[in-house]
Amino acid sequence: MHVHDNNGHATPQSQPRKILTIALVLTSSFILVEVIGGILTGSLALIADAFHMLTDALSIGMALAISYIANKPHDPMHTFGRHRFEILASLANGLFLLFIVAWTVLEAYNRLQEPIKIDFMGMFTIGIIGLLINVVVAAILFQGQKDNLNVRGAFLHVLGDALGSVGVIVASALIYWTSSNTWDLLVSVGIAILIAISSYRIIRESIHILAEGTPRHLNIETIEKELKDKFPEIMNVHDFHAWTITSNLNAASFHVLLKNNDDQGDKTARANQDSLLKQIQQFLTTKFNLQHLTVQIETGSSKLDCREVKGCHCDH
Repeated sequence: MHVHDNNGHATPQSQPRKILTIALVLTSSFILVEVIGGILTGSLALIADAFHMLTDALSIGMALAISYIANKPHDPMHTFGRHRFEILASLANGLFLLFIVAWTVLEAYNRLQEPIKIDFMGMFTIGIIGLLINVVVAAILFQGQKDNLNVRGAFLHVLGDALGSVGVIVASALIYWTSSNTWDLLVSVGIAILIAISSYRIIRESIHILAEGTPRHLNIETIEKELKDKFPEIMNVHDFHAWTITSNLNAASFHVLLKNNDDQGDKTARANQDSLLKQIQQFLTTKFNLQHLTVQIETGSSKLDCREVKGCHCDH
């Protein structure tokens, strides 16, 4: 016997596409400003920050594109829909960030060997503008990042880029006071470290989902115990598997062994089992955010029948 949520394989709540579009326009419009400003002022920190904002724009753009792709209805060839495209895009985004880190560190090393004169006033002005834009974009993405891995990745990028803008501002002030361009290189490496941290988080979570890892907010032993405490008719819960299909869409399958009750007739027992399945679904969806459930009810007789089914993998 199986029980699913009322929406079957329904997609998770759609991302606020209008908000994502606004964030994408704001971020993209400032990338060119930072690139040109970095070239004109000679600041590697500005160019590194422009690359970081480019990853922000790519992350937001992917979140926007995937919101359309992932919400296409499922079909016989894609029984869970196309939700995993979001995770694949997130993994690609994280790997691209590593390339940006390597380039920034290499360029900082080259400039350490051959210093370039820096216009600290222009650097300071662009840093201020960049910080303001990052704060606005971060505020726009804040709500959406709670339920979507790609939006969360974009949000983390923007936070890191805001810190990068602060670094640009501080570096320009230190260059003015000390006449040393080393501060620009130090900020560049600092931005690269922020990018590396974001990359690690995104890659780790993407691989965990693609490897069918248990959602990090779940503890299987706790769920099994709470099911037995909540429903006295359950003797044992076993073969529990839980995984994430895409952001905020978690699935689980497990077996439930019921206590024997020989006083019940077949119709009464089946009605009770149907009621129990609905209660289990409601409990797990509400408390543990499990939307797609496959539950096998077992009794003494069903366990015997299961052994006789070809290809059965139940543990009895």
